[in-house]
Amino acid sequence: MTARRGIALAIQTADCVPILLLSPEGVAAVHAGWRGTAAGAAAEGVRALEKESRSPASAMSAVIGPAIGVCCYEVGGEVAAAFAGDFLRRSCGGKFRLDLKAANRAQLEASGVASGRIEELPFCTRCGGEELASYRRDGAAAGRMIGLVARLDAPGDSENPMADPSRSA
Repeated sequence: MTARRGIALAIQTADCVPILLLSPEGVAAVHAGWRGTAAGAAAEGVRALEKESRSPASAMSAVIGPAIGVCCYEVGGEVAAAFAGDFLRRSCGGKFRLDLKAANRAQLEASGVASGRIEELPFCTRCGGEELASYRRDGAAAGRMIGLVARLDAPGDSENPMADPSRSA
């Protein structure tokens, strides 16, 4: 996370959930696989950005990017045990399907990010097409997707010497 203007943060994923946070005074990028989601990575990202940017969660916006969907994310009992029933669906053969996006959305909302300020991209990386990177589908040969977030100033912004080429940095 950063409160500096003109700095871009990137996150790479190939089934895990990318979460991009924007506050009036900062940005953050969070990588949330099942372990990170179980450990509260989205909530921790909100808390860290609140501290760094001195902006409340209620002023933040979030984007939950493409990730493996509940349609394709089959997990065993060990992983299922780390999550509340709200995020699990029973599948054939005693396995479970985990909704990582919903679990992360719930963390964002519980942390104070308003539901209407959370955009969730609907794509499942595993079944959504070859243009989406999926480790579950392609194994070690899977590519990676990159999510990017930054606070950029308008041209001529006096606080940003990079916006006005006549000023020296």
